[in-house]
Amino acid sequence: MPLALVVPANAPYATVAEMLSAAKTHALTFASAGTGTPGHLAGELLKLRSGGNMTHVPYKGAAPALNDLLGAHVDFFFSGFPAAIAQVKAGSLKLLAVSTAKRSPAAADVPTVAEASGFADFDISLWQGIFAPRATPQEVVMRLNAEINNILKQPDIKTRLRDDGADVNPMTVDQFSAFVKAESAKYLAIIKQSGIKPE
Repeated sequence: MPLALVVPANAPYATVAEMLSAAKTHALTFASAGTGTPGHLAGELLKLRSGGNMTHVPYKGAAPALNDLLGAHVDFFFSGFPAAIAQVKAGSLKLLAVSTAKRSPAAADVPTVAEASGFADFDISLWQGIFAPRATPQEVVMRLNAEINNILKQPDIKTRLRDDGADVNPMTVDQFSAFVKAESAKYLAIIKQSGIKPE
């Protein structure tokens, strides 16, 4: 599921390019649900790629971060898609882009950060997977994987998840293991480049 790059409805910019231009002339603040969360890492990656003057403001959860964005106490937030889209539809926020490499089926007219900024390697998402203890028998792991993937292929489940902005992508056990390793390496690189420290 993508993160939604949202700004207050009264923000002086309506595109990612305009926001990045603003960050060259004055400091912008970006909210996150907490240090090390996907929204924090997305903000840090945008800061790294753009060289803009941006300061991270961590919150204790997504709800207070979203509330302060609604109150224009911070300039932007990479929010979970479902929570943000409700505020966009209400006219309280502007949706500038989504954080994934591909556009969201739930907002096909909204560009990705990569499209809107020219930063081709920008791809941050919220994802979910199911893990089992390391000692779980292989046949149990394979059975769980098959059953979960069958559920995700059911049309009503798939439609409901896509309507919420999720890109449903069932994987084999090996594919998911490779995905997790790649995601871990990507986030570790952002952490090292940005100098994020535990708080």
